[in-house]
Amino acid sequence: MPSQNTADQRTTAPVPAPADDVPARRTVADRARAALLGWPAEALAVVLLGSAMVAHAFRWDLDRLRAPLGMGDLLYAYATAHMWGRGAPFGDDSLGYPAGMHLPYYPTGDAVHNALAGLFALFTDDPFLPLNMVLATSFPLTALAGLWLLRVVGLRGPVAVVAALGLTAIPFHWLRPDHVYLATMYPAVLAVVLALLVGSGRLAQAWRERRVVVLVASAVAMLLVGAGGIYYACFAILLIACAALYRVFRGARWRAVVGSLVPAGVVAVVLGATLLPSMLWAQAHPTTGDVAQRYPVESVVYSGSLSMALLPTPFSDLPGAGALGRLAQSMYEQATLTPTSGVLVWSNSGSVFTMIAIAFVAVGALVVSRRRSRATGDQVPAEQGRVPLSLVLGLLAASVLFFVPWGLNFLFAFLVTPQLRGWDRLVPVLFALVVAAAGVVWSDLRWPTRGRLAWGVSAVLAVVVVLDSVTPYRASYDALVDPGLDELAAGRTYARALDAALPEQCGVLQLPYVANPEVPDVEALGNYEHLVPALTNPGKDWSFGAIKATPDSALPEEIGSRLEPDELDELRDHGFCAVHIDWRGYTAEEAGAVRTEVGGLLGDPVATGHGDDWSAYALDR
Repeated sequence: MPSQNTADQRTTAPVPAPADDVPARRTVADRARAALLGWPAEALAVVLLGSAMVAHAFRWDLDRLRAPLGMGDLLYAYATAHMWGRGAPFGDDSLGYPAGMHLPYYPTGDAVHNALAGLFALFTDDPFLPLNMVLATSFPLTALAGLWLLRVVGLRGPVAVVAALGLTAIPFHWLRPDHVYLATMYPAVLAVVLALLVGSGRLAQAWRERRVVVLVASAVAMLLVGAGGIYYACFAILLIACAALYRVFRGARWRAVVGSLVPAGVVAVVLGATLLPSMLWAQAHPTTGDVAQRYPVESVVYSGSLSMALLPTPFSDLPGAGALGRLAQSMYEQATLTPTSGVLVWSNSGSVFTMIAIAFVAVGALVVSRRRSRATGDQVPAEQGRVPLSLVLGLLAASVLFFVPWGLNFLFAFLVTPQLRGWDRLVPVLFALVVAAAGVVWSDLRWPTRGRLAWGVSAVLAVVVVLDSVTPYRASYDALVDPGLDELAAGRTYARALDAALPEQCGVLQLPYVANPEVPDVEALGNYEHLVPALTNPGKDWSFGAIKATPDSALPEEIGSRLEPDELDELRDHGFCAVHIDWRGYTAEEAGAVRTEVGGLLGDPVATGHGDDWSAYALDR
């Protein structure tokens, strides 16, 4: 053995280390190499592959990201992101002119996504690209959150990478761009991560041991979830509360249980801070009626369909998956024969990957249970800090009770608030819990996370994910992008014609009058489609967008859908220079009458566009 005398060590030549010490040094090196090639390599892999997924959907063409991905509710989100990009997170008068479109009247709590869109807007003048980039970046971000989720439950290596990507590529992520903030999905996955950290005691342990990385990551997750939208924030609060309740049943001390609710409190505080400016604005500027009315029964109408979540979509390139697709299609056709409860849309479906995960959990949990029942003393002690399967399944059961029609969702809406009505939006939470359960079962089976078995399973799952959950959705995005590019081109062409005739920055009155938000379409004019010419022409201020039942909407409401001669001077006094008419908002008979009236008042249009749908008339003629 080497001398233990310090002086001897300083005055004598170095003594070669015994051969027994060499393996120890190699072990340290192996651990360092494993750490370097462990989570950093896995994180890099999911980021690159998650980015490749969405790039494939857009045909690796950035220009296709410039198109609006739909009309309807998505246009309102584009308008919100547009204002954040202008440095006006509470709205301005570029929309809803002359009083303005004040967003606090209709708060959503999506501060993270809008701030990110505002950041992207610093580098482009494209009206739709910033928010589309938020959706695109949500794929690598969700994959990262999914990887963290799987590492929390003990899964590592290639299986964790592929499982994270399989969770990222569920139909909800691809097919929900009309509700783009919900489609980002990563706040939902982070909500599940927080609940598992709380329920397993891992977060409390990290606090006691001052594990800075875990605490900082958890704090960031709380901020992202709390400011990532009302729905995911509320889902997180419910999940964390259920996780704390789980600790009660596991015999935790009441002080520990109360401490477990701190993350829920933090999420609630962040959400409250996000909504506080809107509350103060609404209090200082009261509305004259309901901006968006909600009823408890809507929690049943907009609940989820468990049957659809269990089956995949009929869109798959996976050989042999056609039978499953036909089964899902047949079920959907039967379900839509008559009005029923629950939202029946393909975005709420599962995938072949999620079906495999559910089957693996069911069979694997049975095998683990039988092994444990045969063990000595009929018990196998749980490892410290492990996420137990009972916690994940308990959270899954609670989520299902809020998800299905006439479940806890209706009680919540009736007793707490009906404002949270879209309980089908629990889909990413459900699948995150399913994937987490599969990770727990893999760990409980003591299967390796590396080696031939892990790589073999990963290769098979990767093929399933690519062919069932990635390649089919290029066609889905083609169906959104191609007409979106036509809308963008029409808007820009119309903008050039209007700006050439009226180059000054001024107001444009949009007819027919369409209230905002949440109103039915007006004839063939979508309820938010007035935003297309407005967003593609920032050189003008547009009348659509003033929030209904507020002082902002008084002038456009008063004018309505027909222009009277005595209103022209009033419009000029308010800074309007043109009248834009979308003829789709009138019946054929009404359109003929309006053309005659406006032509007699203002002469011929100075610009036309979108086929024959749009006409602009100058007010100074």
